[in-house]
Amino acid sequence: MPFYRLGAQGHNAAGDIFLFGVHVANPSGTTDEAASTWSDALNLMWNGVAAPADSIKQLFTTRLAIDLSFAVQLSDADGHQVQKVENTETLTGTSVDNDMPPQVAVAVSLRTGTPTRKGRGRFFLPSPSVVAGAADGTVDSAAQDAMSVAAAAALTLLNTAGYQPIVFHRDTVSGTDVLFVRVGSVFDTQRRRRNRVVESYIQTAI
Repeated sequence: MPFYRLGAQGHNAAGDIFLFGVHVANPSGTTDEAASTWSDALNLMWNGVAAPADSIKQLFTTRLAIDLSFAVQLSDADGHQVQKVENTETLTGTSVDNDMPPQVAVAVSLRTGTPTRKGRGRFFLPSPSVVAGAADGTVDSAAQDAMSVAAAAALTLLNTAGYQPIVFHRDTVSGTDVLFVRVGSVFDTQRRRRNRVVESYIQTAI
């Protein structure tokens, strides 16, 4: 069963690089086809059909963008990379509000029919605009709904094209089908996402 790791890479206002993605399975697919289908799914998630109800671009600032997408075919024997195909993307946010810190993220949880930790996965969207935050510091419910609907639409497109989203198990080189996604109301953090941010200081004498 050929497995693929699908990813997206971009940059934020602070100059940091972010990555996110999912795993899929397709017994008759190709890496080129997987990359093309993932690009379509990513564009659907970002731009939607009836934006902003089913898109996420309005939740990220004009200073943030997804620059490329890629598909990596994984070896059936050990799960290591066999082949990689990249596509250039120009998916930019549309919000003119301020950015949240680069390590702030929203997790899209992936749920399967396995009711244990092994049946759960996730990916982290990049740091959103402050427009995605509610007054109490949680994720705004409208933003929460838009992210969930947009992510589900992207994974549905993949599935319809024969690339079944899965939670990948590297130890057994196998996968469990994803049945639904969900987005929580609490912001998450990805500490590695501020690794490339150059910090400046203001010094005050005492």
